[in-house]
Amino acid sequence: MNEQNFCKFCANLAVIGQVFRPPNSAPNRFLVRKPSRSASLSSALGHLEQVEWWPFNVIVRSVDADWNLVSSTHTVGITSSDINATLPANAALVAGARTNSVTLRTAPSQTVTATDITDGTKTANTSSPVTVNVGAATKLTIQTQPSPTATAGVPFAQQPIVRVEDSVGNLITTDNGRLITATRSAGTGTLQGTVTATTVNGIATFTDLSHNVATTITINFTTSGLTGATSGNIIVSPASASQLVFTTQPSGTRTGSPLATQPVVKTQDAYGNTSSVGLPLNLNLNLNLTSGSGSLLGTTNLDIGTAAGNGTATFTTVECSDAGTNKQITASAAGFANALSSLFTLDGVERATGGTDIPSSTAGGTYTTLAGPAYYEFANGDVGTGTIILNAPAGFVFDTGGTAPTVRIDRLAGGGANGKNINGVASGTSAAITSRTTTQITFTVSVASSSGVTCSLTWQNTFACVPRQAVLWPAAILPRPALRRWQRLPTAARALAG
Repeated sequence: MNEQNFCKFCANLAVIGQVFRPPNSAPNRFLVRKPSRSASLSSALGHLEQVEWWPFNVIVRSVDADWNLVSSTHTVGITSSDINATLPANAALVAGARTNSVTLRTAPSQTVTATDITDGTKTANTSSPVTVNVGAATKLTIQTQPSPTATAGVPFAQQPIVRVEDSVGNLITTDNGRLITATRSAGTGTLQGTVTATTVNGIATFTDLSHNVATTITINFTTSGLTGATSGNIIVSPASASQLVFTTQPSGTRTGSPLATQPVVKTQDAYGNTSSVGLPLNLNLNLNLTSGSGSLLGTTNLDIGTAAGNGTATFTTVECSDAGTNKQITASAAGFANALSSLFTLDGVERATGGTDIPSSTAGGTYTTLAGPAYYEFANGDVGTGTIILNAPAGFVFDTGGTAPTVRIDRLAGGGANGKNINGVASGTSAAITSRTTTQITFTVSVASSSGVTCSLTWQNTFACVPRQAVLWPAAILPRPALRRWQRLPTAARALAG
């Protein structure tokens, strides 16, 4: 039969297959069965079973209508239903035949097809299904991604489903009881819910994963011995605003000016995320000094509604009238529990306290008991060496016959030996005054604080003051004598002035 007759008489391509098992396994040759004459072409492969990754040979022959070999040099292409298959490049037949190495990878079964590239009129030939066995488990993949958006504290609407696969993506249906662990990868915070799931037929299904931190996260799925898998991004939004929080704590330096660090208050959800969800258009937030002496000055209320601060109140002019320790600010707004700032100290002079009203009828024989004033250092050495003078308030005299007052020295900050404190004494020492008259009490600072140590000085043991002329003071004559400032005297001494 010449080439012309070959072309004329329905030359066909037949596929003959042979599997190659792993080393030391006997080859298995498959018989070619002849199709009936009524069929234009039929598969020439018998039952073929392939272990994943092991190649087998596909023999392509050019035949006539009676399945007789026809010498041909046409170019033949090999394709497969397996998109992961390893296939040979197109090549010409040699004397009508060609042996090709093929590797199939995707279970459970696939086919191989031979096509005449040179002559498209020739009928292609497809093998019968080839069984492909799955390989060993090597990796995890995500069959169902978790929801791309979520709310803090609420389980994801779509929970992840994870697969155990071989190297080319075949599900290992025999994998049961394997523990898969989910952990937060990108983002911050700890993944919530039941973070482990067990495989059933190669599938692990999570049921109640959630996240409390409003951020963008991914989830990493791992198990022993296999390559893990990481989810896509999950954008977690805050829940409804439910609490007030000082996100910037107040702190001071000296009285008479706005606080060095102004407070910032924000609304947050139950998990600590800044949130304006559920806020009204307008909502006033107020600040009050609820611990320590004095009161707040400046602008102490702001609108945190969505039409104004949108959940944030940033203060700029808040100041405190008095110096002192253990000061604390409370923030309040309708519908929210109060928020408390941390305790802070305001440096400078704290006014004397404890004065009582003196009725005019008994003023001449009644003493008013005072505590303080006190001075708080801003930096070490703030109280220099020299003499501190406490002047009696106008209209009063000091009682020189009672117990002599003292000055208590306390360390506020810093570390190290007592010698770094004012006058080199231990913190809490009540030091004797230097002198007292009816108009002045003096205290001598012989050693200033040093090396980062700051101290406070508090006048104590009561100051007994009596009006010079009782008839001039009918009632309520100075419940809180205001010792407002320190004066630097010409002699380099310092005085507390009334």
